[in-house]
Amino acid sequence: MLSRLSIQNYALISHQQIDFQKGFNVMTGETGAGKSIILGALALVMGARADAHSVAQGQQKCIVEAEFDIAEYDIGGFFDENDIDNDDSTHCILRREVTANGKSRAFINDSPVQLAVLKQLAERLIDIHSQHGNLLLRDNAFQLHFVDLMANNAAERDAYSHAFAQWTDFSKQLKQLKERVAKKANERDYMEFQHAQLEDAKLQDGELAELEEECKRLQHSEEIKISAQNICSLFDDDEAGVMIRLKAAEHEMKKLAHFVNAADELAQRAHSVIVELDDIRSEVESISENTDIDPARLEFVTQRIDTINSLMKKHGAATEGQLIELREQLERQLQEIDNADEEIERLEAQVAEARKTLENDAERLSATRKNAAPVIEQQLVEALAQLAIPHPKVAVQLSAAETFLQSGHDEVTLLFSANLNQQPRPVADIASGGEISRLMLCVKDMMARRKSLPTVIFDEIDTGISGNTADRVGCIMKRMADNMQVIVITHLPQIAAKAGKHLVVYKQDTDNATQTFIKTVADGERIEQLAVMLSGSPPTEAAKITAKELLTRDTLR
Repeated sequence: MLSRLSIQNYALISHQQIDFQKGFNVMTGETGAGKSIILGALALVMGARADAHSVAQGQQKCIVEAEFDIAEYDIGGFFDENDIDNDDSTHCILRREVTANGKSRAFINDSPVQLAVLKQLAERLIDIHSQHGNLLLRDNAFQLHFVDLMANNAAERDAYSHAFAQWTDFSKQLKQLKERVAKKANERDYMEFQHAQLEDAKLQDGELAELEEECKRLQHSEEIKISAQNICSLFDDDEAGVMIRLKAAEHEMKKLAHFVNAADELAQRAHSVIVELDDIRSEVESISENTDIDPARLEFVTQRIDTINSLMKKHGAATEGQLIELREQLERQLQEIDNADEEIERLEAQVAEARKTLENDAERLSATRKNAAPVIEQQLVEALAQLAIPHPKVAVQLSAAETFLQSGHDEVTLLFSANLNQQPRPVADIASGGEISRLMLCVKDMMARRKSLPTVIFDEIDTGISGNTADRVGCIMKRMADNMQVIVITHLPQIAAKAGKHLVVYKQDTDNATQTFIKTVADGERIEQLAVMLSGSPPTEAAKITAKELLTRDTLR
């Protein structure tokens, strides 16, 4: 439950600390006193959008902090999942700080967190319902949520959701495969032509570089042979050949070695040079012998190079390897088209099986809703009859949706009539704000008994009601407070009288500005405060008598 709300430099509030208690709390005050400011501060700490207007004029930062007693609620897993310290498992603190430039920071137990995490925890701790929230009742999705909550069908909904996800996934795969195959089937002839062209080319990775090297040799084959022959002549010429002269020099060095020791080493070195030069001559001779003047081979190599370059240009490839990869890709795509019928049949079988499961789960889910409908209708009629609607008619209309939806195969429409001779109509068609407010209160009351929610706040949802009806509304809220904390912002003394704690919001001029304050009404001041709400200030004696009676009245209990 919400135990404390601290507000600093927010709008017209300089600094206020509001303490709440278990059960039924009420906040009252004149129009414009600042009740909406307090609610806005609470919404801020729950993750609402923040801007610079939140900060009180002349201040650099506003801080809103809400402390919750969580001893009775099993939410420890949330702190573990989000890696948030929670040494005190009985309390947690949510804080929001907004600077004058509109930037904000969120904290849980002094640990900085993302705003989404703050919202996630806040939604598990508190529910704010304003008079605008009555519009939810006109929404079919909310109506379905209400029916499901009353049907207590979480297991059936989970089973259906799993089946729906599987059916949707298989259906999507089948659709995509059919679209892909249809598109490729239209391109099949061209794909086959491309594949055949690449297949016929019999490409090898790295082939182009080798062909270009061979082409260069073939184009200059005559020059290569002439150069090679000239080199060999320089080595072997009988009169001026390098080899003959070196061998002669080696012979002379050996003769010199008989007289000079160092000459022996020189002779050996000369011999090494002769061996190396002889090897060079042999390789040059081999180049000459292996160089053929072959115009036919040159033409073939040139055409092969042109073919590869043409394919690379056509397909935007940089290497033969990319062309080979494209050929293999086309082969796989053609095989996919050839095998498509088999794959489509397999997926169609999966879709059919998944749909069968989905239909069964949808039927079980629908059954829970149909079984809950009469109970919902009876409970709402009984509750509305207590709120000065003597002849209410309520019907939960379930109809089959055109297709399977995320929420099931049902469409829910809540029908309502407040008059004896009037057939129930969709709630969305009801214009009376008072009737909508009372119906929504009954719905919230029923949901509160099903849903584990520590705190619920009603912000002036008592629009359009007064007198004895207001008294009965107060009793319903008091009954709700038996199982949770209820905080109500109201103008009606009949409701305020039912609360265990009464807070008054008021404005007061200070030396520098007008500020909003809030105070707890002491038990001895309750009659006076309720009398002011009845007749104004100062209250009349009759109002005081009525106020005293309101404090002791318990219409429904």
